[in-house]
Amino acid sequence: MVENPAFTIEYGDNSIVNSQMGYSNDFEYEELASSINKIDSGKYLILFNRDSIRDEIDLLDIPDDFITNKRTPFGFEKVGENFKNLIFIENRKIYSYNLNAKTTTEIKDSMFSFLVEDVLHLDMSSLPSIGRSFVYTKMKFLATTYPIFPVIASQVGITNILKRYNIEYHTSEK
Repeated sequence: MVENPAFTIEYGDNSIVNSQMGYSNDFEYEELASSINKIDSGKYLILFNRDSIRDEIDLLDIPDDFITNKRTPFGFEKVGENFKNLIFIENRKIYSYNLNAKTTTEIKDSMFSFLVEDVLHLDMSSLPSIGRSFVYTKMKFLATTYPIFPVIASQVGITNILKRYNIEYHTSEK
């Protein structure tokens, strides 16, 4: 566990629990869930274990059909010890569902910017630039270099990756 006066990060691997329960999750969320259990900033409680999120959602007045395969709930905005908003990802954007007003508002373009700016309160301009070449990341295994996309696809299935990123595809005989 990492403690900071502004936030607490608890580490843990939730990837097996999340996949065995059949949850459909956002790719960024799954990556973080493989090493982080929760982040508590006082204002936000971010959970990377879907069973824990489901337990909290079951206690709140959220319609059963609100959580779909296209939405990954991952946290709550708090007022004191009470939850005010459910935070979720849909189409890689971050939304807040107000539990009282039953309204949804887009709050960030990505999970990364939400966590860095809103939860951890870090200055994005102070972070190193990833650059375009990051998209073409490669890895080396047994003295052979591979593009990272096929390696990930071999582990989780290429159709899963294509679906997570909303890439339209079709199969053909040719």
